[in-house]
Amino acid sequence: MESGATLHGEDAENRPGSRPGRPARQVAPGGSLAGHLLAFGLLLLVPAVGLGAVAAWHSIRASQQEFTGRLQATTTALALALDRDIERLVVVARGMAALPAMREGDAATLMALHGWAKQFAVDAGAVNVSLHDTSGTRQQLLNTRLPPGSPLPSTPGDEVGRLIDLAVERGETGVSNLFTGRASGQYRIAIAAPVRAEGRVVRVVLIILTPDRLSALLARLISTPGGSAALADATGRMVARSAEAERFIGRPMPPFFAGTAGQAEGLLRGPNAAGAETVFGFRHLQQAPGWVLVVGEPAEALQEFWRGPALWLASGALVAMLLGTLAAWRLGIGILRPIAALRREANAAAAGRPDALTTAPAPSGGIREFAELRQALVRAHAALQAGELRLRVAIEAARLSTWEFDVRRGLGSRQGELTSRLPYLPESNIGLETWLAPIHPEDRPAAEAEIRATLAGEQPGFALEFRVAAPGGGWLWVASHGAVVEREAGSGTVLRIAGVAQDVTARRTAAERQALLARELDHRAKNALAVVQAALRLTPKEDAASYARAVEGRVLALGRAHDLLAESRWLGADFRSLVEAELVPFLGDPAGGDPVPPRAELCGPQVTLPPAAAQPISMALHELATNAMKYGALSRPGGRVALSWSLETASGVLRLRWEERGGPALEGEPARRGFGTRVVQATVVGQLGGSIQRAWEREGLRCEMAIPLRAVRPGTGE
Repeated sequence: MESGATLHGEDAENRPGSRPGRPARQVAPGGSLAGHLLAFGLLLLVPAVGLGAVAAWHSIRASQQEFTGRLQATTTALALALDRDIERLVVVARGMAALPAMREGDAATLMALHGWAKQFAVDAGAVNVSLHDTSGTRQQLLNTRLPPGSPLPSTPGDEVGRLIDLAVERGETGVSNLFTGRASGQYRIAIAAPVRAEGRVVRVVLIILTPDRLSALLARLISTPGGSAALADATGRMVARSAEAERFIGRPMPPFFAGTAGQAEGLLRGPNAAGAETVFGFRHLQQAPGWVLVVGEPAEALQEFWRGPALWLASGALVAMLLGTLAAWRLGIGILRPIAALRREANAAAAGRPDALTTAPAPSGGIREFAELRQALVRAHAALQAGELRLRVAIEAARLSTWEFDVRRGLGSRQGELTSRLPYLPESNIGLETWLAPIHPEDRPAAEAEIRATLAGEQPGFALEFRVAAPGGGWLWVASHGAVVEREAGSGTVLRIAGVAQDVTARRTAAERQALLARELDHRAKNALAVVQAALRLTPKEDAASYARAVEGRVLALGRAHDLLAESRWLGADFRSLVEAELVPFLGDPAGGDPVPPRAELCGPQVTLPPAAAQPISMALHELATNAMKYGALSRPGGRVALSWSLETASGVLRLRWEERGGPALEGEPARRGFGTRVVQATVVGQLGGSIQRAWEREGLRCEMAIPLRAVRPGTGE
């Protein structure tokens, strides 16, 4: 939300971190509270006790809210971490399903991919990767669990079969519930990604996982002593647990779990697996529909959280009331002084100053209970900071930012990683229009509708991905999740919403780049096959050996261009490297150690050929070099070839000059043109839209070619 900027409440945005700790308990000198009460009378005892009870009630309520808020925040952070882990595997499954070999490969091709797919499964942390046909008997086409060439079974009819049926029916990637593997007999989870061809699902890629990875993730992220976390699938069976996972996985969730139905997140109370009363926070996962994360902490921790501070607060209020009623000005000053000091420190602590409460003695008026009350406040403040530190560490580890919006004031604030990336937005007092202004015009209507619906209470929250203006130009992709965190009692009016945001530009760019690269690779492969087909069809076949050498040379030329493009991830091929690959036998030793002078001379600036031009130009150069070796300058020991090129940026033309000297004397233009000449003509003129000028001089062939600049682009060097 907030254009990707994170919002935070004002009372939290200025709260710096501090080291949580438990201050040493000190007993201040002076008489006890009982002694002062006996000395000054019992007339106001009842009102004082009432005041202490009210103060204790407020302390209990505040402590309970802080405890449940921290529990819900921990649940949210863990759910986001699980969603991220499952999302990564879903992206892996979709990437495999997008491979052309998965869609079109026959049995031989898939068998060749067996080793790659098996290593792919190991790298992804998967048990097995399989490919299933969606027609007939649903036969498996690939299974990394079995050795290559082994007979493959048909798709089972259990949870895996149901998941594959859903992938075929809906055409979407899905996550299964917990099931028992047919071969291993152990619990497994599956992710199915449909393989599309011509608008329909023809195959399904299946990734089989163990639930151990999810249990390990929960165990790593649960840091609260006595706390536990469990993950249940859509059938209510336990998929993962932070402790004793092997004992509980596969069991039905306890009866309290029924309360999670119909709610995206919330709090429950009931017995845990050991029968102890526990407070639970729950949240549904986004990436696995129907899956619910439950995080629990012992109920007695909630009682211990508020019991001590509330007791000391009530006692201090009682002492303050009794002493405040005294008429003696000396005793009144002695009472008012520590009260004022405590009030100042409490207000400073509420404002977020980490040094507001210290262990140094403060004025107590000779009453020990005031000093002990202050020490209790120090402990409560330290506990609050420790909880905030745990939450902040979890948020920072997930590279998240946080935001908050006060509906009554119409203002919000933000804090976290995105604050520095979007400096043009203030960190506090942000109005809704200011908040929405940087969103891309195409994304703003949908995002604004979701946010306003949440503010109006029409929905509990939102999950959005949209673009926001980057400070240096361009756009950043931001994922924002928000929810209602406070409503007005009785009416249910939304008072406050909060959430998290994350810069997902890299993930979106990587996904788009991967899709583009897959499409480009598919296109280039088809072009290469078409050229090979033409070479096979048009090459003269009178002599089998000559035919084989000609075809092999042309295919190798295409392969060299393909290798150069692959090295640059299909961004382009260096022209000089392409030429050197064709003429490497005639270039001599680059270090000068070859006593034989080079027979080929290259001269020209660095030029990077785009993928569309690299292979055609490679074919043309190959035909020129082949002709020179068979009939031209390179067919004799003293012959030489000079290739020069230049890039005319003003006219937009790349010019190439091929000149042969020292070969057999020519008597003019040949009466018959061979296949190589037709290849050069077809690639340079027909495919690249360029022009060719040839001169059959007595000293040798001279060929000049001009290729439009739209087919090439200049390199970064000379």
